[in-house]
Amino acid sequence: MNTKYYPCNPAGLRGSIRRFGILGFLLLAALGFSQTMYFDQIDRRDGLASSSVSGILQDTYGFLWIGTQSGLHRYDGYRFELFEYEPFNVESLSGNVVQTLYMDDAHNRIWVGTYQGLNSIDLTTLKVTRYPSLPNNVIVSILRDSQDDIWVGTLGGLHRLPRGETDFVPAPPSRTAAADQGSPPEDPLATETIRDIFEDTQGNLWVGVVNAGLYRLDREAGQFVLAAGGAAMGLAPERTLSSPHVMDIEELGDGSLVLGIWGAGLAFFDPGTVRVTREQSFLAGPGDEQKNNFVYKIMQTRDGRIFAGTWGGGLFVFDSQDRSLEHYVPNPGTPGALAHDIVYSLFQDAGGIIWIGTHGNGINKYNPRTKAFQEMVHSPGDPGSLSTGTVTSILRDSRGRLWIGTYNGGLNLQTREGGDFRRFATSAAQRADRIQNDIIRVIYEDDSQTVWVGTNLGLHRFNEESEQFDFFSPLEQGGNLPDQTILSILQGPDDLLWLGTYSSGLALWSPETGTVAQYRHNPSRENSLSHNLIYALEEHPQNSIWVATNSGLNLFEPERQRFTRFTYDGTREGLAGGSVRSLLVDRQGNTWAGTTEGGITIISPQGEVVRHITKEHGLPSNTVTSITQDVLSNIWAGTNRGIAQVSIRDGAVSLFSRQQGLSNDEFASGAFSDETRDGMLYFGTQSGLAKVDPRQISKPEEVPRVKLTNLYLYSQKVWPREDDREEKRLEVPFDRNYLRIEYSALDFTAPSQLRYRYMLQGFDRDWIEAGSRREVTYTNLPGGTYAFYVVDVRDTTSSLDKLEPQLILEVEVNPALSWWAFLLYGAGLLLMGYGVTQIRVTKALNSQIEELTETRAKLEQANEQLNYISYHDSLTGVGNRRMYQDVIESEWKRCRRTGSNLSLIEVDLDYFKLYNDTLGHPKGDEILITVAKLLQEVTARPGDSVCRIGGEEFMLVLPNTHLDGALTVARRLQALLRERAIPHPKSNVGSYVTLSAGVGTMVPKDNDYRVLVEAVDSALYRAKEGGRNRICVGELAE
Repeated sequence: MNTKYYPCNPAGLRGSIRRFGILGFLLLAALGFSQTMYFDQIDRRDGLASSSVSGILQDTYGFLWIGTQSGLHRYDGYRFELFEYEPFNVESLSGNVVQTLYMDDAHNRIWVGTYQGLNSIDLTTLKVTRYPSLPNNVIVSILRDSQDDIWVGTLGGLHRLPRGETDFVPAPPSRTAAADQGSPPEDPLATETIRDIFEDTQGNLWVGVVNAGLYRLDREAGQFVLAAGGAAMGLAPERTLSSPHVMDIEELGDGSLVLGIWGAGLAFFDPGTVRVTREQSFLAGPGDEQKNNFVYKIMQTRDGRIFAGTWGGGLFVFDSQDRSLEHYVPNPGTPGALAHDIVYSLFQDAGGIIWIGTHGNGINKYNPRTKAFQEMVHSPGDPGSLSTGTVTSILRDSRGRLWIGTYNGGLNLQTREGGDFRRFATSAAQRADRIQNDIIRVIYEDDSQTVWVGTNLGLHRFNEESEQFDFFSPLEQGGNLPDQTILSILQGPDDLLWLGTYSSGLALWSPETGTVAQYRHNPSRENSLSHNLIYALEEHPQNSIWVATNSGLNLFEPERQRFTRFTYDGTREGLAGGSVRSLLVDRQGNTWAGTTEGGITIISPQGEVVRHITKEHGLPSNTVTSITQDVLSNIWAGTNRGIAQVSIRDGAVSLFSRQQGLSNDEFASGAFSDETRDGMLYFGTQSGLAKVDPRQISKPEEVPRVKLTNLYLYSQKVWPREDDREEKRLEVPFDRNYLRIEYSALDFTAPSQLRYRYMLQGFDRDWIEAGSRREVTYTNLPGGTYAFYVVDVRDTTSSLDKLEPQLILEVEVNPALSWWAFLLYGAGLLLMGYGVTQIRVTKALNSQIEELTETRAKLEQANEQLNYISYHDSLTGVGNRRMYQDVIESEWKRCRRTGSNLSLIEVDLDYFKLYNDTLGHPKGDEILITVAKLLQEVTARPGDSVCRIGGEEFMLVLPNTHLDGALTVARRLQALLRERAIPHPKSNVGSYVTLSAGVGTMVPKDNDYRVLVEAVDSALYRAKEGGRNRICVGELAE
């Protein structure tokens, strides 16, 4: 048996793939399954109006448009906005059966061909225009050529809309071989189905026709000329196709054309010589029922491959360079298989994602970057496969051998690529294959090319002559090791080794004599080792040693016999987390320290902390288990929720997890960069070994700019999108001062993993970390001008001086609170005072004094009302974000002074957007008011605060409350809402309105309140990811 790597399997959007999980992937490996593409699926359960997807394109703003048999969608990665036929509304689509889409970049509009006519949509206004002048209303192809004419293909011929005209005219006539012989048949361009219209880079216009072949427009002669056709059309052999049905046309890099042929696969055509140079059939031979040549749609990808979708034969991927062919068909029960054997549409978006519309099972989505990931796992019953267990350490030694250590599965050795593994374990049948412990902690090759293996029970040295291991035991067992558990090894001076141990600190050790020097933590010495548990060792460029411990990072200077500590102190000058699990010194001499709770801290060669990288910057998790550097100098970090690539050029963070091709995204401690051999990266996971080819990963040219998708004033949509051609400015009347903004980054790789930050300049004091939330609500803004910014957290260039705001808000000042109103109030007071001095009669004087007192009371009341408005949500009456900001800051400081607990509960209504979309925003407002009352009911104590911080999100601030008390409050709130039994027709967790909550408690110390806020927000995210209608507790470091 030869060991194979299998392409990693991304989890699909639907439960069938999730349920199959790792077990399914292991089964595929055991069967030797060699499929190289895995597809995510999007179907009606995700919001598609129909399972038949006939067209896909991307507009100039980044939105995807998806044509179906039940209308047209605009898709932002999260939600499908539907455009459909509406009776008696001429500004709606002419029909719902969409057949084709065309992006008209020059005029910023989309053309939509339906079975009931032609339409265009102005992307500036989203206004639909119908074109009823065509004699045949079944539209199957559209093109605007370089002459600015619109060409439309129908089931009954070709038509043209000349530039500047409003009515279509018939296409110029065609000249066929039969016409040259004096018996002109009926013109196929006037009667047959026009499947495709294409203009090449030389300006030649080509038309693919069912039953009639390929035509080219002779602009000088004013007619179409038959270029290639079927055998019955009387053409020369070099212009004859095996089938006359030309369904689709694409241009290759050399200027030649590739044709999708119904019944004959692909045909390659040279326009210069007017020859069919070759054909590519997809039929391998008799009996291959899963293949056919009925090509319906083709597409050339950016890497030059040709995707060919067939009607009933699945998807073919053809490489015209080496003529290799891959075939994909549905395989029920198999994760990532093609969803349907009829491929209806193909498209590659700006980010490189390939979209495959099927005729019956929605959309498949393929990310070409997944081909960079492969995985090696244990195959049950195969003694030559990788042993079971978490991979903890990896080494490619100087002899080219691959060593893989596992937790409780022993040690694996592969002597040649693809070969069987030799297993070393305590239970090995052969004495030569035995080791003393199956928990492998570290594998290391020293300067003499000797391989060392640290385990939970001693140290092993591989003997090249006997090809078995020598064993070194700890002192208590009669050996000379300082500790039985060796976690890290580093070359020392004079053939000695530095050993990092589990409980005995750092030791300089000799195989012959034992410990030469030992360094332990000494509480009374600041320049001693910070902790005795050592996870990793790395050589510092200046003859020092980095020592990663369970409590900080140490720089050891052997000559001075002193340690310099880098610890977590709550400031950005220290580490971002206390426990350092992984280390890397990059090629520039910078040290990357991966922590268990604070992400990555980067330290310069001079010993200064220069940067922190956390979830806030795009890491999938702050638990970093491994770090390495690839041949392109980029840094890779394994975490417990995926792997991240940090660009050495601009610091941008790219995330890879299940949705980018990893079947197991929980990474362990092992990582290795094979720089001298093939440049591959190896990472240990909980189920095996992940292999990454960094050169296969194309970095996006830029992080997509976040777009506004919806804007509401008092639940009324006022401005549906961001439009680069209009001034992005909105006037907010003082009596409608309730604003909700929705946004999206329009990166379709893994939308659920995108993270955002926003700021309303002039109101927010700093950037607000929104996490995965895609909307923000502002209420009762003071009058004035504000600028709203929102960015993807991966955008490292996002500083305000380099950004344009997505929206400018002009908030009208409340007349009763304007400067001139107060001026009038003051003038009135002066006049009243003057009148009082003129009154001589005591009774009149007293009367005026009473009036003055009443006026003052009214002014005080107005000021109190203004203060109330600025701190309360106008819809629900609870505190708003401004109050929340003040309350959390003041309570944090107070609890820090008193040493009291502070608890936060973040509440989010489940599927609230679906509730709004189904029942309307007024009904949604009623729910928000009801939930706000319930929140006030469960927080009746003085000092507790309830604030609405977003559309359907509330935050409860509970000072002097332990975690148990906070959980009691959250559960009581859930119970009260359950008792109300408010119907929710679109909820996926029940028939009534439910909520999810994140809860967190801590005693404030010398840290920032955002630590607690982020933990609670992360807990809420886990509650939603875990199925909603649940309560999760935030994870906080002790």
